[in-house]
Amino acid sequence: MISSFLYWLIAPFFLAWLLVKFIQRAPRPVPPDVAALVAEHPVPKKSFGAARRVDGRLESLGVFEKLLDASDSAWKAHGAAKAAGVKGSFFTFDETGVVLEQVDL
Repeated sequence: MISSFLYWLIAPFFLAWLLVKFIQRAPRPVPPDVAALVAEHPVPKKSFGAARRVDGRLESLGVFEKLLDASDSAWKAHGAAKAAGVKGSFFTFDETGVVLEQVDL
């Protein structure tokens, strides 16, 4: 009974914990143009930024207190660009410049 308890309950949670630790150790590189944008327009702690990259230029869409607001801004810009027929990339990032969400056209 103890072996089945360990096998069916403890082992899966232990393996899930190991997987989370492995994912957290993975490097999260910051793209150079995003790092330049964050250096030019600093994002306060616990805030998020949104930006768009069109024709190789990176433009800020603003700084937001919630990730949901930044994501909404990126998706609205995505919809406007799609309606206008412009190709680009839209993404959100945190105060360190790590890209959290990216949408490409």
